[in-house]
Amino acid sequence: MKFIADEETKLYVGDAFSLLGILASYDKLEGLNPYQVRFADFVDDATMLRIIRASGGAWSINLSKYSSPASKAYLLGPEAGSAGIGGTIASWIGGGLGELGGLIWRRGSTGTEEHVSGTDETSPSALDEDLPHPTMSLLLPVYEFIQANKVFRRLLVETPASDNRSGSISGKDNVGAANSTSSSSARNKSPPPFVLFISLCSYLLQNQHKTLRAASYARLSLLILRIFAEDSAIVSKQLVSEELQTHISLCRLRNPALPLVTGKTTLLNGIMDSLLGCIRFNMKRTIDYDMYNLTLTVLFQVIASLRSTKTRTTYHWSEVWKSIISLIKFLNTHPPSGGSGSSKQAQEASETADLAVLIIAALLIHGENILPDNHEHDDLFYRVVESTDEFSKLKRLYSLEKSPSMAVITATTSHYASLLEPAKTKSLSPEQVAQTIKQGYQSLSLFQYASESSNEPTKKTLLYDSLPTYKESEQRLFLKKITRTAINDTQLLYQSANF
Repeated sequence: MKFIADEETKLYVGDAFSLLGILASYDKLEGLNPYQVRFADFVDDATMLRIIRASGGAWSINLSKYSSPASKAYLLGPEAGSAGIGGTIASWIGGGLGELGGLIWRRGSTGTEEHVSGTDETSPSALDEDLPHPTMSLLLPVYEFIQANKVFRRLLVETPASDNRSGSISGKDNVGAANSTSSSSARNKSPPPFVLFISLCSYLLQNQHKTLRAASYARLSLLILRIFAEDSAIVSKQLVSEELQTHISLCRLRNPALPLVTGKTTLLNGIMDSLLGCIRFNMKRTIDYDMYNLTLTVLFQVIASLRSTKTRTTYHWSEVWKSIISLIKFLNTHPPSGGSGSSKQAQEASETADLAVLIIAALLIHGENILPDNHEHDDLFYRVVESTDEFSKLKRLYSLEKSPSMAVITATTSHYASLLEPAKTKSLSPEQVAQTIKQGYQSLSLFQYASESSNEPTKKTLLYDSLPTYKESEQRLFLKKITRTAINDTQLLYQSANF
């Protein structure tokens, strides 16, 4: 940490932080790890800001590769700023960054930079197996610092945009400082580090199926998002803050894409979009139930944090239930092989189904405390009633008869089915159905159906508790695996740089 804080070694922040992260992660669950203790006790804001800036530089490099493969965005010369690479690259590995996007960065004897092609630039698909870039290894120490230190967590969210014209990383950044109103200054600012992280998450989560390595980093990013989601103070303050609203560029490589937000938006909205992108674009026959369970858990923990603080937030909420219902349809048409038996795959699939209905049921019950207006709440009820058959099929296929969440959904669909029964002989317009749904609120008590369940843990979660908070011990094997991956990537960087 002294090395990172030293003004003379500021170009090597990423190197030092990478080493710290690996040491803090190594065998930490087998005994007391002194580096973990150091992370937890650390309080020097200036040093943490320097680390955050360096991390933003690494995320920016990876974003340039995902968002513009085989383009000049890979170049690390003067044109890099206009090509989408923000922040200072020197902050990652100092004097020489090795292979980057198929281009090997070399320093000539004159001090000028040149690049040589390492892969076919015209074939983005050829680069898939190399994504994310090895600088993604810096995500491991970021994770270690976030899970150990709430101050670092808050600073990461609040750190403002940085000036691309400066090659240094000032340890005197003022998190609360107002951004410059100058247009030229705005053009030279890279996005805030946390915004870069959210943007990168959207690419990682939509492309996690490409390789096991990509899946590992995507999972690590989900664990980081889970830590933030379970911090209700950050969710209800910083993540929905109007002061921290900004432009967030997200992955839009697949259809149907989420609604395009052209103006400034909250950090939470960017996180939600990343989660929904993960849900929408990973429905494959070889579905990764474990990844879906983690994604749905993060999404529910966000909802639980909003519920606990009664924070209403503006968002295209209809996309949440559209995505969940699409997942339910997929689960219905692609049940696990062997049915809902006792196999590990069947158990994971049942957990996915249970989490999906838990999210829908929680929004049905608590939507008035979370959703910004009645229109969103009405639309939720309409979509649930419209999907009655899908919920019934899910209940049968995944043995959800005793689920409190399914009891709430079944009560909702049955209630409105009885209200709409007299009109079966007529042709009702969507507007008339919506009006009936609105009127049905007065005679529907969803709390009652949730409370009557004998499944006590799920009942509490549905009514007022969050899901059990994150425990690293449950990810023991994965954390060992991602540590090895980060070590390999760090070694690759140094080998490429000829150290």
